[in-house]
Amino acid sequence: METLSKVDEIDRIAMRLPSEATFYGTPMYVALAVDADGEAQLPVLLGQQQGLRYFAQYELFSLLCGERAQLAVDGQLRCRGGRVSPEHYLGLWRKALSASLSAQDVYEQRGWTLAVRLAGPLSDALWDGRKSGWTCCPFQTFAAFRTRYANRLEHHGDGRFTVDIDLAEPDGARNAFYGRSLLSSVLGHDGPWSAVLHLVREDLGASQDLSPQRALEEA
Repeated sequence: METLSKVDEIDRIAMRLPSEATFYGTPMYVALAVDADGEAQLPVLLGQQQGLRYFAQYELFSLLCGERAQLAVDGQLRCRGGRVSPEHYLGLWRKALSASLSAQDVYEQRGWTLAVRLAGPLSDALWDGRKSGWTCCPFQTFAAFRTRYANRLEHHGDGRFTVDIDLAEPDGARNAFYGRSLLSSVLGHDGPWSAVLHLVREDLGASQDLSPQRALEEA
């Protein structure tokens, strides 16, 4: 019988997003588990198949119940080396939510940057005359989005662009959300675009979960 490796979660972070980050009107969070990796710490973005991974509280607990809390049942998930019940584990996340951090806090305290990479085609034929599906979108057209990020939008030889938006920068979380919405509205849910939340560690200069070609999944 195959033996599954145990996960030892030593900390957890509920990173709160600004109230204007989405149009939903409810507090939204990004969830980070911090696992032991030998003597080091391994930050893990939860909800790998959940789009931008912006979660309301009820969505976060649904995710936890379907993933990590289940692992606690038979001891595959431990917290600081000790066994924990699913109920106690969820209680630890409630505490994390009550002490939530901003993206800037996460950077200052941990040296971790949370950013969204948007990628898509540059062809004018795909964008001409097309607008976002949301009137509250800060850039109704791709031309407006392109102007906003002209100084960092990278052009690639295959006719595509990529742009990284740091969630700690002013309006970063909002612009990532509506930029993804613009791509989806114009190019279609299964179109030639992607939006990927990733984490960069200052201590390693390394990025996790960064794949410009990975298709966005709806939350």
